[in-house]
Amino acid sequence: MYKNVKIESIKHIIRIPAPKSISFLKRKSSSNLRFSQAELSNLQTEKLQYIEGLNDEDEILLKLTNLINKCKSFTVLTGAGISIKSGIPDFRSIDGLYNLIKLQYPELKNSIQSGKELFDISLFRDSLKIEFFAKFIENFYNNYIRCAKPTQTHYFIKHLQDRNKLMRCYTQNIDGLEEMSGLIKKANEHEPVIQLHGDINNLQCIKCFQEFEWTRYYLRMFSEGKLPNCPNCIDYNESRKKLGKRIIKNFDGFLKPNIILYGENHSKGEKISNIINHDLMKNIRKNSLFLIMGTSLKVDGIIRLVKNFSSIIHKQNGLIILVNKTKVSESIWSKYIDYQIVTECDEFVEYLKAKIPDFFMSQNQSEKLKKLRKEKSDLRKLQREKKKQETEQNEVKVNILNTPPSTPIISQDETEVDLIRKRVCETELEGLGLKMQKFDDNSNDNDNDSTDTNTDSNTDNIIDNIIDNNNNNNNNNN
Repeated sequence: MYKNVKIESIKHIIRIPAPKSISFLKRKSSSNLRFSQAELSNLQTEKLQYIEGLNDEDEILLKLTNLINKCKSFTVLTGAGISIKSGIPDFRSIDGLYNLIKLQYPELKNSIQSGKELFDISLFRDSLKIEFFAKFIENFYNNYIRCAKPTQTHYFIKHLQDRNKLMRCYTQNIDGLEEMSGLIKKANEHEPVIQLHGDINNLQCIKCFQEFEWTRYYLRMFSEGKLPNCPNCIDYNESRKKLGKRIIKNFDGFLKPNIILYGENHSKGEKISNIINHDLMKNIRKNSLFLIMGTSLKVDGIIRLVKNFSSIIHKQNGLIILVNKTKVSESIWSKYIDYQIVTECDEFVEYLKAKIPDFFMSQNQSEKLKKLRKEKSDLRKLQREKKKQETEQNEVKVNILNTPPSTPIISQDETEVDLIRKRVCETELEGLGLKMQKFDDNSNDNDNDSTDTNTDSNTDNIIDNIIDNNNNNNNNNN
């Protein structure tokens, strides 16, 4: 059944060419970022730093948490570690899939050195490996994948998309939990998730690459250790036969899980490479964060992907943070990863929820909160302005009281007639010139002699004197 399968030369899973140009790095910085470039530059490291656990007193961890809260653009790379809480084992740990295979199938002890060999393209050369591969896939899909639910980390990434902060999520996982969490393409948006290693939730022909959904028939075939023939390949040859054309040899493809095995060419490799290059050249923003979650970074293609993204993001003044319970090599990653937070991914997400609860609000909730804060700020501003105006008014009143009046102050008892009489008197005095001093002196003498006289009597005396004086001057002239 599988004798005619031609195995391609072993190549890397994904080819990621280096970016052709980095002239785009000279773009203007965004003015809407709420933290300074120096703040991020100071956190960039020459050597990988490990943050052990989630200590509330760790200043660097608190700074990283603050940056996550303020960051506007995230690029995310995920591995099997984010799905552990959903019941799906990882690959390389003690309880991982590779060790699980050896425990479940001791018959393979003489055929394979490690469980990893059962996920290599070369397995199709050995009928025994094919049988155990088919049985394992059926068991894994039925008992693990179909029962799994998204974890806190999956919903954290979904939340980044909801807040328009997710540039892209690259995942090595084959479980499809990202889509189950709601992390799917929306109208007028680019693809949010790139499955680098395929999706076990459907099948694919190794010849024509046509994809098929799981059915009971296919599950039964896999449980029996057999790989089903491709219906598309069969129909194609049958149609050629009816037309009297020769049947194409070696076009009898069979179905396997739609996952990328070691050494296998990715059927969507060119498309994925174009997306990666586009992100590297155009989509990386200044001051962005590259979050790597739940992976030990062992696959060659993933190593190159991280190094390429790390180089560009660092030049754009960003940071690279790894969250994984197993430490990665310091000598390999010191120039590319700034910090590794050594903990479970879900525990880190719970820590973030406790420290920055506002970050996990929905877009509507966040907008309402911003509106309330703006209204509160405007109210405080109005209160300050009102208080300032009241202070200025009080100062004006004090200055008025302390400044001597330029004109006589009219008492409340004075009538309009009294005021007119005073003004007439003052006008006449100014008209008399030299004589004004005499009457002033007389008036002063009279004031000294009779201190108890009131303002009205003094004014009458002055007016009488003015009249008498005018009459005397007229007689003399005559």
